[in-house]
Amino acid sequence: MAAPAKRARSLTVTAGNAQVTLSWPAASGASSYNLKGATNNGGPYIVLMNVTTTAYTNTGLINGTTYFYVVSALNIAGESTNSVPASATPQAPPNLIISLAGTNFMFSWPVTSAGFTLQSSTNLAPGSWVTVTSAVPQSTGGQWQLALPQASDGAAFYRLCK
Repeated sequence: MAAPAKRARSLTVTAGNAQVTLSWPAASGASSYNLKGATNNGGPYIVLMNVTTTAYTNTGLINGTTYFYVVSALNIAGESTNSVPASATPQAPPNLIISLAGTNFMFSWPVTSAGFTLQSSTNLAPGSWVTVTSAVPQSTGGQWQLALPQASDGAAFYRLCK
């Protein structure tokens, strides 16, 4: 008789815009995993999805709402206990305001948008975005502000990203 799968030890969650990405280490003996969620700390948890991988993105969520998750491992002998709970609160990226001041672009976004960084790309291709590190944003009047010289070698695209 097979032994039940070992419990998934930890659950990593990352909030995005209307979504939460979850991942966990493989559990010994597991053939699949039940990903469970709740909007209350401690549950009750309902099964959102049964997956055979160790990652899942929960989409279509409401920004500003905190979601709580656990994962359990399954095999032919049964289901493990739940992992330690983890939570995340999806949020929409803040509005990025771009203006021209002389030969500089002036970027500003709300100070309340903790954790967002300014990124740039020259071609919008996946993997081409890089974090702007040439200048440090300053907090002024409830806004992060950053000045960058206009790109002299062609187009540049900018976004805020967590």
